[in-house]
Amino acid sequence: MLIVASMFAAIIPMALYLFIIWKMDKYEPEPIKFVLYHFLWGAFGAIIFALLFSSIAAVALEASVGIAHPLVMTILTAPLMEEITKGIYLTKTYRDKRFDNITDGLVYGAAIGLGFGMTENFFYFIAYGNTFSEWIGIVIIRSGFSAVMHCIATGALGAVLGFVKFSTKSKKPFLVALGLLFAMA
Repeated sequence: MLIVASMFAAIIPMALYLFIIWKMDKYEPEPIKFVLYHFLWGAFGAIIFALLFSSIAAVALEASVGIAHPLVMTILTAPLMEEITKGIYLTKTYRDKRFDNITDGLVYGAAIGLGFGMTENFFYFIAYGNTFSEWIGIVIIRSGFSAVMHCIATGALGAVLGFVKFSTKSKKPFLVALGLLFAMA
């Protein structure tokens, strides 16, 4: 029962947020199928690569400086690996003709972040919902804050990519790096 309830608790809020964000693009809405591809990248592709790269980083940190403390991994490695893996698909989309304004970057990035947050929430709900009241608390906090943070961070990176794509500025790589740092922060 916990797995089924956790699955619904992870999917329903993120699907609702995704629908709201998609509908906010009033003037030139993105094809829902294309938005769903981004959501699925966040839910599966970005999660898998983030776990893989975070594990490699943990081993490398432990071997090089003797540090693999969970707090260090949470503060340093997780944001770096998560935002890079979420952003990988955005860089592919960046070259697509459908990515034609800043709002598109925001929508696609937010979709990736929501997918990532959905899968991460599912695992948290199962792992830390020991009692019903603890489970409800985790569902509320993670659905209202943590997953939304993934949405905002990757959405901001997407908006920066949208700005850079149509900018004539010569400092495009600097702006992209700044957008990635902002998303990680």
